[in-house]
Amino acid sequence: MFEITVSILLIFTPIALFLAWYFSNRSKEKERLLLIEKGVDLSELLPAPKKSFSFPWLKMGVLITGISIGLLIDFTIRSFGFMTGDPPVVMLLFAGLSMILAHFWGKNDTRKDE
Repeated sequence: MFEITVSILLIFTPIALFLAWYFSNRSKEKERLLLIEKGVDLSELLPAPKKSFSFPWLKMGVLITGISIGLLIDFTIRSFGFMTGDPPVVMLLFAGLSMILAHFWGKNDTRKDE
């Protein structure tokens, strides 16, 4: 019974989502065409263009570098036999530190943009 329910949900959920998207866009298009026929200037009604999205490659690079440094230090400590605990502890410590560094670094970049 569970498999049938999941199958029905997997089939009808995408269909319902598509139909909702289709009719929503269709009604927006009809509304826009009616406004054009009335002679309304659409530039006043349309929202301002959004700022383009740019992926934070610098923050991602700082995070990956921090994780790599954490792994390097962890393997170095283990090769000398000083630590026998969980391996991801040092890696997660440096990942957290690098995320904090990337946050403050990104704050300075956004201040320059303004």
